Amino acid sequence: MDFIIGLPLSQHRVVILLIIDCLSKYGHFIALPAKFNRQKVVMVFVQEFVYLPGFLVTIVCDHDPLISL
Repeated sequence: MDFIIGLPLSQHRVVILLIIDCLSKYGHFIALPAKFNRQKVVMVFVQEFVYLPGFLVTIVCDHDPLISL
């Protein structure tokens, strides 16, 4: 998770929250307003990222060489 700051204003948003899913290697880019706090980041993280696949209970890997973690 990282923040990209100093962007031009677009729809009152100037910060991008970048989340990289290490399992799928998929990037999620979420626009944030200029003034945000921890609660806002957590709320956006849960709404935009956690609800996509839901909370994972188990991960099964058969160590196939095609899948590199």
